[in-house]
Amino acid sequence: MRYPSNMVIPRFLQPGGRVTVLAPSGRVDSRRLAEGVRYLRGRGHETTLAPNVLRRHGYLAGDDETRAADFNEAVTSGDSDAIFLARGGYGLTRILDRIDLEALRHRPRLLLGYSDATALFMALQRKGPYLTHYGPTVSEMGDPDAFDEKSLWGALYGEPSAFRIPFRAADVLRPGRGAARVI
Repeated sequence: MRYPSNMVIPRFLQPGGRVTVLAPSGRVDSRRLAEGVRYLRGRGHETTLAPNVLRRHGYLAGDDETRAADFNEAVTSGDSDAIFLARGGYGLTRILDRIDLEALRHRPRLLLGYSDATALFMALQRKGPYLTHYGPTVSEMGDPDAFDEKSLWGALYGEPSAFRIPFRAADVLRPGRGAARVI
């Protein structure tokens, strides 16, 4: 795969790599989180939960200050190869201005999540392209039907597989071909 020359590309996860699980958004279901962590560990990944991942503050996984502190600790510590989000929902946008994006660009980490993670992923793009992974949260990983294992681990290990997306017939407004970078 070819990436733009100025793109920040975190090291791809290696078998046995260390993963930190953060909850910068909504409250996390402890049972679903435990199943996801068990899945990651079963794949051989040393998996660490952020100190406050199961904290509750209303509908959020802790107050804004606590969630931001967990995120920044994961970014600045040298302990993990990747940061996976425990779940999506709402809340990360509330702390985006408190996350040290420069530290994350300086010591890039492989990031995995979706939903609320979109705001983080787009904030990282403001100073140039940064490779992120839009995919299942840890709370979903205990359900084998929630995602496609082959494509997920291929992407995380830097070995993406080619695939085709079939589209049904549609009205053509202007015939031709096009190409663009997908963000």
